[in-house]
Amino acid sequence: MAGIYIHIPFCKQKCNYCNFFSLATTKFRDAFFHSLLTEIELTRDYLGDEPVETIYFGGGTPSLLSVEQLDEILGKVQGSRFKVQETRDEKQTASCQPQEITLEMNPDDVTPEYLDALTHSAINRISLGVQSFFDEDLNYLTRSHDARQALMAVEMILDAGYQIPDAGCRTRDEGRRTKDEGRGTRDEGRRTRDEGRRTKDEGRKTKDEERNSKLETRNSKLETISIDLIYGIPTLTNEHWRENLQRVIDFGIPHLSAYALTVEPKTPLAWQINKGAGRRAQGAVGSWQLAVGRKHSPRHQGTTAPQHHGTTAPSHKNPGSGIRDPISDDQAAEQFEILMDIMEKAGYVQYEISNFCLPGFESRHNSNYWKGVPYLGLGPSAHSYNGTSRRWNISNLTSYIRDLGSGILPFEEELLTVAQEYNEYVMTSLRTIRGSDLREIGEQFGMEYVTYFRHQAIRHLASGHLTEQSGICTLTRNGKFLADGIAADLFVVE
Repeated sequence: MAGIYIHIPFCKQKCNYCNFFSLATTKFRDAFFHSLLTEIELTRDYLGDEPVETIYFGGGTPSLLSVEQLDEILGKVQGSRFKVQETRDEKQTASCQPQEITLEMNPDDVTPEYLDALTHSAINRISLGVQSFFDEDLNYLTRSHDARQALMAVEMILDAGYQIPDAGCRTRDEGRRTKDEGRGTRDEGRRTRDEGRRTKDEGRKTKDEERNSKLETRNSKLETISIDLIYGIPTLTNEHWRENLQRVIDFGIPHLSAYALTVEPKTPLAWQINKGAGRRAQGAVGSWQLAVGRKHSPRHQGTTAPQHHGTTAPSHKNPGSGIRDPISDDQAAEQFEILMDIMEKAGYVQYEISNFCLPGFESRHNSNYWKGVPYLGLGPSAHSYNGTSRRWNISNLTSYIRDLGSGILPFEEELLTVAQEYNEYVMTSLRTIRGSDLREIGEQFGMEYVTYFRHQAIRHLASGHLTEQSGICTLTRNGKFLADGIAADLFVVE
């Protein structure tokens, strides 16, 4: 099996923390669209006979394309001799369509009209870049949407045809009861709040009934939703972070991606923080952020899932102006601990360091990255991996359009050494619940790599940051705070 990542490089305006390749304009959207169709045709043999199981529209802001354009892209994939994974519905009717097709969206791009069109498309999963439900955090990040728009976007997506899973409803009720038990000093407020909540739940039941009716009549293909949140924002208090997580649980959202804010070089956020260095010294990103918060996106390194998406729209503030308080390693570590506690109690599985889901709602696309499954990256700056080599498209839209107009694929490529493949396996597998399997290492890379891994892992096993069971090494709870550092110790340096 294989996956396809499609990078849409347009934003209405970039967020201050984003270092993904994108342009704050849609001026070249049509030219890019036609170039992308050409690239699909020219790369039709890249994945060989591997069936395409997942497709992921990332960016940039993929929702700046019309649903008709998205459908045409998907049609081009299916019509370009890519072998597509056969799926079966509840009636066991076979169809040649990827099992999971994800579209990243911004809250301020969500409209009833756009969602209505999506319910008739092949896209069945939405990844919504909420980041926070509080305005002060959104302003710090120069996001365009506000808290009200974030809440409205979630409600609209649910009303468009997505059904909250039964597990999510049960988890939501359990989480609510736990939350109420912990508020022994707020009896009066709780009674009032519970009455309002019961009214809201009754309204939600009615909405669910209406939603089910819509699904029957409109044959909606929307199956699941994921929400992105960011923690470690200087404006984000622990109480507000708990409330952000509780909203995810209360909505019954089955998948959450939560990332620590990092300061990437040459971003507006780095400039804004450095501008205030006269008030308070701000050095490089701390060791904890390097361990937990930073994820290398497939569109840059081809190793794991997308990070903060970088999808944005016009900002309330000019991202190049003003100063920002520096991020705190201690705050991020504390909020990571809160994240793990709350989501575990609510019944979510931490199947990767930054990803949580109700059982059965893992992101197939991202999980395949972490398993080393081949994938094709389309669009400027997108990366591809076929098991033996990695290649990446140029990060220049003008050159991308020009080259494809001449029938030339604009990429660079490198053949991976055994050591590079081993290092990548360790980095991706160790971040997941499945861990690094010594048997797999031996089969794929040779027994000398097993010996090396065991030797390098000794001190991390002794410190309690790693645990081994039946030849599978996984991070302990404390080890998750140091994930990247531990993985780096296990790497082979050529």
